[in-house]
Amino acid sequence: VEPSAYAGVRALDRFAAMEEKGMTVVPKLATGSLFYRDERWSRHDVMILCEVIEHINEARLPMVMRTLLDDYQPQTLILTTPNQEYNAIYELDRQRMRHADHRFEWTRAEFAEFCRVWSEYGGYSITIEGIGEWSDTYGQPTQMAIFERTGGKTK
Repeated sequence: VEPSAYAGVRALDRFAAMEEKGMTVVPKLATGSLFYRDERWSRHDVMILCEVIEHINEARLPMVMRTLLDDYQPQTLILTTPNQEYNAIYELDRQRMRHADHRFEWTRAEFAEFCRVWSEYGGYSITIEGIGEWSDTYGQPTQMAIFERTGGKTK
């Protein structure tokens, strides 16, 4: 799901290039937004927001999370986002972010707290893991939360 038609076409072009190299994943592009309820996304087994939340203003994240957890209620919700601490490996100062469109980048503690609050709100258990090369000081470049529905709220 992509709100930008331009970005969606670019993504499809990248998949087409991969197909030429023997990869056979062919996505179906859907235009949409996390800010508006869309019945197409309700009650799926798995929803993945891969490197998405950091592109949303922090003040708007509660609305997105309520839509995801109250309206869509996936059995599993996977969120990934950059680990701000790891930026030191890339020699970025604390104020600089990895991408010009990022509204924020969280430390591991900030991400864990965000996930804890929303897992309690929505009736989910959470597992938090890192993705990528490990640093004893900074963790991993990407952080991932896996929310598993435990019951809680239902429509």
